[in-house]
Amino acid sequence: MISKAPCILALLPALAASGSTVHAEKPAPILVTGWPLPLNEAQKVILSNDAIMESLVCPGLTRLNLEKNGSEPVLLESLEQTDKTWRFTLRPNLTWWDQSVVSTADLEAFVRETLQPQQLTEGRFAWTIPAFTLTSKDRTLTIQWTHKPEFGPYVFNEHPFRKKTDNALGVQCTGDWRAEPQTAGLLLRDRSGDGRHDILLTPNPLAGPVKAERLLSFAFGDEMPGTDSRKPIIDKLSCGNPLDTPIITVIAWNPQGAMTRDATFRRAITHLTPRGAILRAGAGSMGDLISGPILRAHPGYKRTLLVPAYDPGKSDAMLNELGYRRLEEDGFRRDASGRLLEVKILVRDHAGSALLRKVLDDSFRALGIKLRFITEGEAVPDGLLTGIMTSWPDGDLTDHLHSRVSGRGWPWSWQDKNLDQALEAYALSLTQRTPNFTLLEKIHELVYKLEPFSVLMQHRVCLEASLSRPQPKGEIAVKNPDWFRQLIGL
Repeated sequence: MISKAPCILALLPALAASGSTVHAEKPAPILVTGWPLPLNEAQKVILSNDAIMESLVCPGLTRLNLEKNGSEPVLLESLEQTDKTWRFTLRPNLTWWDQSVVSTADLEAFVRETLQPQQLTEGRFAWTIPAFTLTSKDRTLTIQWTHKPEFGPYVFNEHPFRKKTDNALGVQCTGDWRAEPQTAGLLLRDRSGDGRHDILLTPNPLAGPVKAERLLSFAFGDEMPGTDSRKPIIDKLSCGNPLDTPIITVIAWNPQGAMTRDATFRRAITHLTPRGAILRAGAGSMGDLISGPILRAHPGYKRTLLVPAYDPGKSDAMLNELGYRRLEEDGFRRDASGRLLEVKILVRDHAGSALLRKVLDDSFRALGIKLRFITEGEAVPDGLLTGIMTSWPDGDLTDHLHSRVSGRGWPWSWQDKNLDQALEAYALSLTQRTPNFTLLEKIHELVYKLEPFSVLMQHRVCLEASLSRPQPKGEIAVKNPDWFRQLIGL
């Protein structure tokens, strides 16, 4: 999945239909529909940490492997580290998409560019970058620091190895698949040349019936056969191959709002929201209820933090304690001054969130809260109904909650010193070979108390596979960074 960028999605994400017809030589490529990527932004997609792109198209020098609970070299044959010296040795016979050999000069240019302060930290942290010199011999690049940096060599996990070029994408990478933008989507052409493993990524749903010899279809709950995103799903959906995604639907709260600046108020709203009913009726149970914006499968998810219960009685008591009491005349709550308790929630996808908005409106009304859904610029929002795509595989919440950058995704920014410090400590940990996932658990604890979001659900997709090989069975292990490669038999 794309990480390190705010992503606004409806409750049950769907991508725009494509009416294009694909004419491909035999053998036809493997057709992949429904994988949630903005295929009209090809360069952004291939330079993301998306599971397909990172494994096949544009790998990095290193990566985080959650199956091993640590980071590992990918394009490097070896990585050596002492206090002030890093040595990167390239794998032999690496080539770019155009078949030119990857040189240590290419590696040196990439490292020098990546170690620029703005590129390295993306403006998130005030990391000090010591002066350094680069020397190369054969396939080895040595980085000699004037003094030991506070970050480690796996800081390159977040940076796909690429160089600028004049092709249609503006870059080229070293992956075994070469990306080519197409009218119908994004073609990943197997560099072996025989076409047997070419892959065509297309939006979902496709216009008209899908005819493909080899097909991988990923569908969210409302996209599965017989469902309609505008109506409740009556029965639990059956899926033989579910896959966790880092897409999470939340109400993101305004920390400067008149009511929502109070964490107790925010938690009261979480208690009155029927998240289980939303999961069942909106997604056919294709998802999970979680206690924070971190996938339950992540080693940094603190399992002792229980999902806040749906408890209107508790919410009622909390709101009464805050001074928001119901009047018999109209049943709505007011504060001590008589001001009506009205919560304004910004919605950027009214069509896609109709069912969810109806459930929320009923829940708020039942406790005497007037809920008003607003559009951009209509008023100052108290909250934002949205989907966020959390960073995977690291689970880093910096872009959503750090004071330096959280305002990029919301109409406000979070300012919490303890949370900033915890986010920075975990981010530094991620640059070492073995991250400290207890630091992410600490972040989970802080977020649980702070309640910046009412987390509604984490989404899963259902895989339907038609391949010329035995079909996979059971849940797909997203902690394996090569799950897609293995899925297609490589």
